[in-house]
Amino acid sequence: AIWLPLILLLLDRGLAKLGDSVSLGFLYFVLSGAAFGVAILAGHPQTAMYLFYVAAAWYVYRVVQTRSADRLTCTLGFVSFVAVAGGLAAVQLLPALELTKLSIRASAAYQDLASGFALQDLVQILLPGVSGFWSPLYIGILPLIWVFFAWATWFGGRRIAPTRRWRRDVGFWSALAVLAFLLAVGGETFFFDLLYIGVPGFGFFRSQERAALVFALSLSLLAGYGLDRFLALLRTNQDRRSAHSLLSKIIVGMMTGVGSLALLLLVGSNLAGGEPGLLRDVFRVTLFVGLFSLASWLWSFYWTHRPWRTFPALGLILVLIVLDLFILNAQTNVQGRRPERQVRSSPLIQALQAAEEDQPFRVHHGGWHLLGNYGCIFGLEDTSGASQLQLASYARFMEQMPQERAWELLNVRYVVTWQSSLNVPSQVVYQTTTRRGDEVYLHRLERAAPRLWAAFRAEVAPDEQALASLSRPDFPQYDLVLLDEPLEQPLNNAPGQD
Repeated sequence: AIWLPLILLLLDRGLAKLGDSVSLGFLYFVLSGAAFGVAILAGHPQTAMYLFYVAAAWYVYRVVQTRSADRLTCTLGFVSFVAVAGGLAAVQLLPALELTKLSIRASAAYQDLASGFALQDLVQILLPGVSGFWSPLYIGILPLIWVFFAWATWFGGRRIAPTRRWRRDVGFWSALAVLAFLLAVGGETFFFDLLYIGVPGFGFFRSQERAALVFALSLSLLAGYGLDRFLALLRTNQDRRSAHSLLSKIIVGMMTGVGSLALLLLVGSNLAGGEPGLLRDVFRVTLFVGLFSLASWLWSFYWTHRPWRTFPALGLILVLIVLDLFILNAQTNVQGRRPERQVRSSPLIQALQAAEEDQPFRVHHGGWHLLGNYGCIFGLEDTSGASQLQLASYARFMEQMPQERAWELLNVRYVVTWQSSLNVPSQVVYQTTTRRGDEVYLHRLERAAPRLWAAFRAEVAPDEQALASLSRPDFPQYDLVLLDEPLEQPLNNAPGQD
């Protein structure tokens, strides 16, 4: 996501340079495509999709505004941007697309994809932390003041609003912020339904709240437009007084809104039976927002009366924003443990690593007693892992196959579970208790299929019929192989020596 501002900047510069030098303009498009290619290679396709659509929307908007540019040249410029990005990321993108089509995401239902923020999370914009542990919609008090300043000057008429380009840009990013929020709440509104039905890509990904990155970017840019206009108004005494007066009204209005919102939250909570700790959280956050609003007003007063001291004022902006965002997000972004201790070993893992077996084996992990990808970290072969792109055929096999038969076919020798006994002959080789008091047992199965074996009979059976046959207790899995199409030559039914 951090590459998106650079992508937009290079696209904008490339479009601006087309009128003077086509080759220089296309150089900017190539550089923008390279930045987008690196963003794709970061490995999160949903975020890359958001980046593409934001870049496309911004580029179309700028092309419409740049009337002097040739439309065909502009189109070729965007094609070159996409081609460079796709070419750079193709080594990862093409296998990822193939995997997605073969994964459980290819048949994901609307209900699985429409998740997002609850509508009440809109209060995060003013009161972070009162509607959940995360506050990704919060951009800081001072930036939010500049957003309101941009909107106030946008609606304030030509006397205080700047050029037509400024007004159109503010309108574009305001519209994008609204659309991003509507997308972030998923199925709570109609907007995701439209994208799910008519826009490629939105039928693949869940967790629509990740569109918060587009919302945050839009508000951040709007804050920049607001600050830019404030600096422009400091040039004359009359405009300076108007700017300070408008800023004071915005801060007072915002604090009034914060107080009203906090009161509504408390009243609503009491009507619903009360939520433990809500009064404390609302009071703490309201006090925090109030203190930073007061600091922002004092800062604006200082700058309005000493506009020539730009450098100290800008430095104070950075201090206020960093303190604001750090204090609110420290609980989620700062970890007390060192990174290597996040994936430290445990006696349970050490017991698995010390297992002495005469052939390779797999482990079945039936809960959250171990990290999802512990097998990759500690060299153990697990039957699941933590991938969100599990193969659909494997998921269907694990869902329909009786668990004991699945263990046998998958070469499972050890099972980690909360159960003290299993339905198959096994021996508990390790037992422990978690911090929450849950019992965890490590079972060693007395019978496990070898990693490979030779069979000398084959029959043709469709997938569903094959799974049903494999599920039967009397199926001769060591003697008979089920295929989806006939062999070119029949097998010799007599077992060989190897």
